[in-house]
Amino acid sequence: MKRPRPFLGLALLTTFVALPHAAADDEKAALPPNVKLGIRIVDPATAAAEIAVLKTEASKPEPPQPEPKVASHSQTSIIQTMHDGRPVRLKTFTLDADGQILACVGPVAATDGASSGLLQVYSPAGKLVRETALEFTPTAVTAMPDGSVLTAGTGKLARISAGGEVLLTVDSPHVGDLDSLTDRIAAEAKEQMKTVTKRYADMIEGVKERMAALEEKSEEELTARDEQMLKTLPKQLEMYEQTAARMEQTYSRIYSPEALLQRKLGVTSLAATKKDVFITTNSIEGRGYEVWRLDHELSSPKQIMTGLSGCCGQCDVQAAGDNIVIGENTRFQVSLVDRDGKRLSSFGKRDRSSVDGFGSCCNPMNVTCCSNGDIITSESTVGNIKRFSASGEYLGLVGKAAISGGCKHVAVSFDEKRNRYYTMNIDKGHICVLVANPEPSEEASELDAEISESSPVPARRSRAVQTISIEIER
Repeated sequence: MKRPRPFLGLALLTTFVALPHAAADDEKAALPPNVKLGIRIVDPATAAAEIAVLKTEASKPEPPQPEPKVASHSQTSIIQTMHDGRPVRLKTFTLDADGQILACVGPVAATDGASSGLLQVYSPAGKLVRETALEFTPTAVTAMPDGSVLTAGTGKLARISAGGEVLLTVDSPHVGDLDSLTDRIAAEAKEQMKTVTKRYADMIEGVKERMAALEEKSEEELTARDEQMLKTLPKQLEMYEQTAARMEQTYSRIYSPEALLQRKLGVTSLAATKKDVFITTNSIEGRGYEVWRLDHELSSPKQIMTGLSGCCGQCDVQAAGDNIVIGENTRFQVSLVDRDGKRLSSFGKRDRSSVDGFGSCCNPMNVTCCSNGDIITSESTVGNIKRFSASGEYLGLVGKAAISGGCKHVAVSFDEKRNRYYTMNIDKGHICVLVANPEPSEEASELDAEISESSPVPARRSRAVQTISIEIER
């Protein structure tokens, strides 16, 4: 009997990745042009190891895809703030318990020629209900539990009745003694002027010293270069002096004691809980913002936070139950803080592509809270309004408002009764109204199902591994 020849144990390993294509059920269809078929002969041990690796890779789930940015609401209209038949500058706004819009506007010309601000009340339909004249231009507003309204600006804080009567006006707690503050501000303005003009002052002094040194030389000591410098240095000195004069004129307005005092007296937000009132102001000393807590009688002030940062004059603090929530736009985060200023939690990240991230240069710019604890954020420049749980879980994109670009105040409010969101376009002086998108009708849903059944989407093929073992007879 013929003895069989020994076999050479080899393995022919072929691997392929099947990609989705239109003819999913056509096994004879040609491979897509981007698919390469490779064949190589390897020993069985190597083949087994490579197969194990490929099977592991094939079994891995597809990476999670970000949720689509499907908005629950869309902007349908605007509310233009008006006074005496003309548009008036909108500073900020909020809602009262009935869904009426409390708008801070101004300055406007008073009958005596002076300028002041107004607290206006608009109906949910955008009709002006009433307006109250104030002795200051308001930049912050909040509704109180008893139906009254608090508004503040330029170092003042006022309580207004539900009927529009000014009940009380007091100094903001961060002001202290106004006369002493004014003197300190004047000294600070003078120092800031010296700082910003020092560069050109040093350059002017340097040119003068070089000219004096050249003028001390005798004619025999002067070189050709020295003579040329004696001609050009006076022109250079004149140019520097003119530039310094223009700078001083410009910065004298920016860093004037009056302008600096107005900035220091600034109020960026107001918030009220069942027990407390919180006012966020510019820091008197240095830069940044500070938060003060008062009682409902606007007394017993206590500073609970200082050194908060905020881009372009914005630092928003709103009530969250008995606590407060802060939109820390330079940190791209939202922070929950207790009534004593202790940080409890925070969430947020800088991410332009992720649905739960915040984009542009500094966001979220403004925040507000719902009765169930959810937190609403609004972003300047991009106009996004998003909803998060109290713990920071992303709940969805509310909508995108049509606003102007730039780091600007974009106050946001939610009318729970009407399921309506509001934000503002400060450049246009109007409030954007976002209403819920209509739910698909039953007929539309059935039609979508029929279309899906008649035109099924090809199933996505998973990666596959095939091994062929071949015994070759000698």
